[in-house]
Amino acid sequence: MRNLLILAKWLAAQANINVLLYNGSTACIGLEGPSKRKVIKIPRAWNYSSDPQAAEILEGVIDHEALGHGRFTNLEAKVTAESAGIIKWCNFSLGIHSIIEDVWIERMAIETYPGTKGNLAKLVEILLGRDFFGTPELFQKAGPSNLLMAGLLNVLRGTLIPGQETILAKNVEAINELMPTVLGKVWIDVLEIAQEVKTSTSTEFNIALTVRIMAVLAAHADKKTQDEKQRYVPIDEPDGRESGEPEADSEPGDTAGEGQADPDGSQEPTDEADSEPGDTAGEGQADPDGSQEPTDEADSEPGDTAGEGQADPDGSQEPTDEADSEPGDTAGEGQADPDGSQEPTDEADSEPGDTAGEGQADPDGSQEPTDEADSEPGDTAGEGQADPDGSQEPTDEADSEPGDTAGEGHDGQTTPSSCKGELGESFELPDDHIMSARQIIDDMHEETIDTELGDIISKVMEIIASSIGAAELSESTAHTDISDEAKVIASKVKRISDDLQEVLETQTKCAKRTKLSGKRLNNRVLNRVPVGNGRVFSSKTEAPGVSTAVSILFDISGSMKDSLIDGVSRDDAAMGLALGLGDVLDEYDVPFDVSAYSDRFVALKGFDDEWSEFRKADKGPSTFGGTHTGAAMQRVLEGLVCRTEDRRLVIAVTDGDTSDTEILFSTYAEAQAMGIEIASVMIGPRIPAIEALANRFGFTAKHFNKSEGLGRFAVERILEAI
Repeated sequence: MRNLLILAKWLAAQANINVLLYNGSTACIGLEGPSKRKVIKIPRAWNYSSDPQAAEILEGVIDHEALGHGRFTNLEAKVTAESAGIIKWCNFSLGIHSIIEDVWIERMAIETYPGTKGNLAKLVEILLGRDFFGTPELFQKAGPSNLLMAGLLNVLRGTLIPGQETILAKNVEAINELMPTVLGKVWIDVLEIAQEVKTSTSTEFNIALTVRIMAVLAAHADKKTQDEKQRYVPIDEPDGRESGEPEADSEPGDTAGEGQADPDGSQEPTDEADSEPGDTAGEGQADPDGSQEPTDEADSEPGDTAGEGQADPDGSQEPTDEADSEPGDTAGEGQADPDGSQEPTDEADSEPGDTAGEGQADPDGSQEPTDEADSEPGDTAGEGQADPDGSQEPTDEADSEPGDTAGEGHDGQTTPSSCKGELGESFELPDDHIMSARQIIDDMHEETIDTELGDIISKVMEIIASSIGAAELSESTAHTDISDEAKVIASKVKRISDDLQEVLETQTKCAKRTKLSGKRLNNRVLNRVPVGNGRVFSSKTEAPGVSTAVSILFDISGSMKDSLIDGVSRDDAAMGLALGLGDVLDEYDVPFDVSAYSDRFVALKGFDDEWSEFRKADKGPSTFGGTHTGAAMQRVLEGLVCRTEDRRLVIAVTDGDTSDTEILFSTYAEAQAMGIEIASVMIGPRIPAIEALANRFGFTAKHFNKSEGLGRFAVERILEAI
């Protein structure tokens, strides 16, 4: 069994980050206090577990939170982005961002701290074994939103995070087989953007990727299905157009060539077809019977400009002057031959370096890819258009950096400009892929699969960790006068600690003398002051020293008011033992803290506090309440595990069984795993549970029903620790 909260404290201390317990359900990193320092929050319900995987999971989550998010994530970036109007967060966009951010911070953590690679891989392996990354069978049943999420979660981790490739290989293979059928180009475009996380430099960069993904999804969802393209409801409109007709039916004022194709693909006469005599070049087009009326230019003489020499009266097309043009003609030159066929333009034979729009129709009427379809990185927006098969090649904007302009799908929608810039306009999507994109957009506020690693881990911990939390001990202070009886016990402890003092003297001080000035008074020579000798300050030369930290913990529950057989109350005996040990440890600068507990927790002295301040106050805790030794021991160990001394010791004094035996058991197990020694003083009656725990974990426990001998036992335990 492991105490997960103590383990979390120790693991986080290795990363130099603090852990706080809270009443939530998810392990996460957050900002604490006015200084907004980063802390890891661990659910208070994660107490202990006998499942060996619990410790492995916790090691992974601390690496993920402390060395990943703690080192690299800007925890305020999401709020800032929404406030700036860059994105309006919803469940779906939050999920997308979590996946991308997690991949980035784990890549950074592994690069910076190579030891995290194994812990994170083990964590993913455990979670995969519990189906939290999905399975090929589950993917088959998933809707478009969850399938897209699962695809990004598995493919990005399985291809971009070192150590996780083999673990997720089967899921990645299943996703790659399924996606072309279900999402097709929707998946291709989203994945291409998401994979740019491998060049990410910040949380803001990852938010920009999320914005672009949402814009691409919205653009695909806005496309019309084949059925929608063919269904138009005719409603007369003031301008004579019918509702539902494409905007190709131009308004008055359109320029030459406007009035494009009707939905059936035929060419609608242009506005100019209604032109009057005197129309300019190109005017006077189709007669009502559909024949072609000669244009003014049809009678043009040699020397006519581009576009001249149009239809003869019999409706045939007269070659334009440009049809006989020479090499060097500009775009649009080389038009129709006399037989009406289209002669390739000069640009159709253009060489590399042609400008936008070059490389037009081949003689057979097919479209030759433009130079821009083969564009290189650095192309401007809209470059990289249709491939020869008509599919759309991603534009350079798909590679855009953070700082892309507003309009990129702030709330999962997009403006026409951002759609056009990211996708272009020349490709078709199958109807079922368009409908899948629409369903994703419609469901973006619905609950999705878990993508945040902390949420996934929490669900595992609900299964393998105890949900019975340790009692939340209320904080209390020392406000009761320390009794004379306790002070007498303290002086006895000091007198019998000669052996301890001798060892401490040898190991901590090479020389000791008194001086006229200094920072520490030597209490043993204060009697010199009345006779005019001011040499009362200690000065010492340190030896290599003692690398031992001691925690003193004693019970102040109501039963501690009972007396021992020598008439001393149990609480006075415990308080006196703490005072006597504290005096010795303080004199020789051994790090220590002192705490008391019942259903409260009273911190009398922390490791960084001055013992002299406590002694000067001469106040101790009051005695009442129940016994929660497990919760108190957990509290003490949470601080002690973070100490760097070679030896760490807890001296615990109690007079009865605890109400949280399971918690106490887990703290003993964790102490053993961490190399911390626990010496238990059973004051008053024997306590079978304490004796059993000590025997099981190789610790020491001794029973005392009188005050004599308490000090000797405690001193011997400290000597052993030193």
